[in-house]
Amino acid sequence: MQGVKIDKARLLDKLIENRGEHRARYIEIEVAYRKKVVEECYEVIKNAENAEKFSRCLKAVEPQDHTEDYDKAILMLEYSTEDTVELAAYEFDNFILDKWEWSNAFGDTYSAYTATP
Repeated sequence: MQGVKIDKARLLDKLIENRGEHRARYIEIEVAYRKKVVEECYEVIKNAENAEKFSRCLKAVEPQDHTEDYDKAILMLEYSTEDTVELAAYEFDNFILDKWEWSNAFGDTYSAYTATP
C-alpha cells in the first residue's frame, strides 16, 4: 500500500497524543541526564584532586527533544483546509505508529536513563 486517506481530526488527535507522550518521556530523561552529568562532574573533580591520570570527559548521553517534529505536523494540519489528509507510508509510520527515524535512538537513551540499576 502506497498511502492512505485519514480523517484530519483523528490524525490531529493522534499527533497531539503522541506529542504529549514524547514530551513527558523527554522531560523524564532530561532530569535523569542532568543528575548523571552532576555525578560525573563530581567524579572528575575527585579524580583530578587524587589521581595522577584522570579522564576529563563526560559519558552521559544528552537526550534529544523531538517535540518540534510533532509541532510542525500539528501546525500543518491546523492550517489545512481539507477534512481528509493523504499520508504516505512513512508519514503513517511517523504520525500514527509514532515510529520516526530517530525513534530507536530516543528509545535507547530513554532505556539507559530509566533502567533500574
